[in-house]
This record gives sequence, structure tokens and C-alpha cells, in this order.
Amino acid sequence: MTPVWTGLPQLVLAAVYRRFGDYTARVCTSDKHWRAERAIYRVVRVNPDAEQRWTTYAAGVLGFSFVSVVLLYLLPLSLGRPAVEPGTAFTTAVSFVTNTNWLSARAEGPVVTVDGVPVGLELIGIDLVAAVEERGGLAAAREGVDPARVPVEAVTASASGLDPHVSPGYARLQVPSVARENGLNPVQVTALVKQNTSGGVIGEPVVNVLKLNIAVQATRR
Repeated sequence: MTPVWTGLPQLVLAAVYRRFGDYTARVCTSDKHWRAERAIYRVVRVNPDAEQRWTTYAAGVLGFSFVSVVLLYLLPLSLGRPAVEPGTAFTTAVSFVTNTNWLSARAEGPVVTVDGVPVGLELIGIDLVAAVEERGGLAAAREGVDPARVPVEAVTASASGLDPHVSPGYARLQVPSVARENGLNPVQVTALVKQNTSGGVIGEPVVNVLKLNIAVQATRR
């Protein structure tokens, strides 16, 4: 995320929080009830002008939580997904409703067998680790550097798989190969990286990959 998008929500909140807060206060403290509100009050049998007792509030919270846990517990059945262990389904449902961590995480995966004989358990995430190490080795070989110099972003990706920005360090790491592939001097490419680097005041500095690529192509001509 660019520094501009990082700071924009904060600026918007700073501009509207006073008016929005005053409006919210008026809505919550006003004695006026709209027609739609009065209809809902009649359906749920609520007196909007009466103070709520703690027993009523507690009963509402517990009742809503109970219904939510039951619905979440039965959710896999309603979606037609394979059944999970009852204990796992219960702790997951409670975790979602109470916003706590009741999840029963396990470090072991499925049983590994050789010729039908169980030999151990497959560790969850071992394939991911191997993939990251492989990507790091390929990136290091491509750039001609030690694998320890390859940053994390070179072997991972965002959820969308599209990263419009990279760190200045990763961009500098690619300067020799970019210069070589495009027939440019590394000094030229380094200057282009600096020209397309932004941020540093709010958030981390980043390099706009699209603008940098356009600048590289324009320099080739």
C-alpha cells in the first residue's frame, strides 16, 4: 500500500469525526422515533422510552450468542462441506462469536504411509517452506547474489498476486539484471529507481514498478 493510501483514511477521519460524532450523539439521544422504528419496536415488543435492566441485557446477549454458536456449529452441514470433528466445530464457533481464540490448532497433518504402512505424520506447512526456499534460490541465482540477500517480498506475493510496488532494496537488487537485459548502464537504472521511489514520511518508501518499467523502456529508445 502506498503512503498516500495509508494516510488518506486518517485525513478523512480527521475531517469528519467532529460532525459525524455530533450526528451520532443526536441520533442516540433523540426522543423522536421514526415510523419504521416504531413498527420494529412493536414487532419485538420493546419500549424505547424505558431503561433496560441488566437482566434483560444479559438475557439478550446470552440468547444471541447461543443462537450464533449453534448456527456456526451447523454451518458446514448447510454448505454441504465435509464434516469436521465436533470439538473443532464447537471451538471454532465459540471463537467467532466471542472474538477469542478457542481454535484447536494442531501441528500435525495427515498420516504418511509407505506401502500401506503408517510411517509418521506430515507437518502442515512443510510444502510452503520448501516452496519459499526454492523461490529464494531461484531469485538469488537470477540476480547473482547470496540467497541471504533476497528479501521476503521476492518469494511471497499479496493475496491478489499483484504487487504494484516493491521496496527500494528489492529494486536495487534487480538493477544489474534489468540493466543487462535492457542494454543500459546500471547507473542509469539506479537513477530511474530513485526517480520512481516515493514515501518515507508516512509509511515505508516504495518503488512504483509500473512507472519504473515505463521509464526503463523510454530510456532504451
